[in-house]
Amino acid sequence: KSFNQSNYKLIFDSYDDKEETSPLINQSYTDGIKTFVISNTAKDAQHGFLNHQDTENNVLIHSKYTKTDKSTWFYKVFNSFKRNGNNEFDVLRSGPIVQASLNISCDRMITELTHAENWLQRLGRLDRFGLNDEINTFTTVIPQRSENGKQTNSTAKFLNQLCAWQSTVAWMNFLQEQLEDSSTVTLNDLYKIYQDFYQDKQCKEKVAEDIQAALSKSV
Repeated sequence: KSFNQSNYKLIFDSYDDKEETSPLINQSYTDGIKTFVISNTAKDAQHGFLNHQDTENNVLIHSKYTKTDKSTWFYKVFNSFKRNGNNEFDVLRSGPIVQASLNISCDRMITELTHAENWLQRLGRLDRFGLNDEINTFTTVIPQRSENGKQTNSTAKFLNQLCAWQSTVAWMNFLQEQLEDSSTVTLNDLYKIYQDFYQDKQCKEKVAEDIQAALSKSV
């Protein structure tokens, strides 16, 4: 059980990926709220950062830096967004590296769709220390062509290459079904949904498909 009793509002933001660029890249955040925008790839995080570097007080972190630069930027990111940090930056644009490597926190998060473990790791950086009285907003960005499970866009193809696409679709569908009657949830509510996910027969079959694909690929 989590000590954190904060309330979270979960938003699933669908966009027409045939006609529009992902909100992770084209949406700007200039209202001063500490915001993390987490993409599945360093490339998308870079594009989002470059598109808004003149309007946002933002910083970029991903796994593709040189060793020296990575150390420098990790230090800056940590000191800005740690508990009682210096608030040097308002917006952190990141690849997946931020979800498990830094003890930092934000007040609003936007993430690309991903499988359950990554999704919950990312959520763990939103009001990480349970200090916010107001409801925390966690937005998952979903391409419309991914909603039916088809692998016809870059997000789906990337996750499929990682052998994580079937489990991602299963988690997103299961999560939204469980949340139909909930306006807000706590972390403990979500952990219960996560446990139920791995007890659901159809969901386990989808996870097994990814595991079998990973084993075949490794062979």
